[in-house]
Amino acid sequence: MNRYQVTGQLIERQSLRYTPAGVPAIDLQIEHVSQDQDGHDATVNLSSVAFGAVAQTLATMPLGSQLKLDGFLRHSAKSKKLILQIETFELI
Repeated sequence: MNRYQVTGQLIERQSLRYTPAGVPAIDLQIEHVSQDQDGHDATVNLSSVAFGAVAQTLATMPLGSQLKLDGFLRHSAKSKKLILQIETFELI
């Protein structure tokens, strides 16, 4: 099962756009910071996308918001890089 859950800070947000089918979509960058086994900070910037009502809500979130995201990993259709497709989220 391809499920991914991560917490992080909203550090970048593109403008809300619409797919050819008229579905709202938004591209985001999420920064996750944790510590490795030696206590060193490990930072990951995660490219993300959301659609529909989730995209519309995330479009109004201020940069710096701390979020818990739930979704799945997939390849971007444009660049073949790995991205998180957000299905649900909550403020933390």
